[in-house]
Amino acid sequence: MAKTKFNLEYALGRTAPSRVWGHLNSASGLEGWFADQVDQDGKLFTFHWGNSSQQASLVSMRRDVYVRYRWNDDQERTFFEMRISKSELTDETTLSVTDYADDQDDQDELTDLWDQQVDNLKRTLGVS
Repeated sequence: MAKTKFNLEYALGRTAPSRVWGHLNSASGLEGWFADQVDQDGKLFTFHWGNSSQQASLVSMRRDVYVRYRWNDDQERTFFEMRISKSELTDETTLSVTDYADDQDDQDELTDLWDQQVDNLKRTLGVS
């Protein structure tokens, strides 16, 4: 069964994209908001949550704009991407997340998980 791509958007207030960027592309930045612990070996990231872990490879990025990872155990070679944009009109920063789900129930679970993780990121950044 093919996975379905979905997108989520999160308002980050007037946070500078460069401040957000540091939390998206390094083990130390991802640790605490995305996973409990993150180990990095070059482009290979190991994410730890409690007693489970999963590996992803960094497949592409553009500084202060986006980062894309691919789960190494995913046979369909789907990715998850986090993209930063800033409105010139409002000066507001948005984090857009692209992910893939098996079905609607899976998408609902992943959306809840992203909501929780981005709430942690907002606390880290001091965004209300």
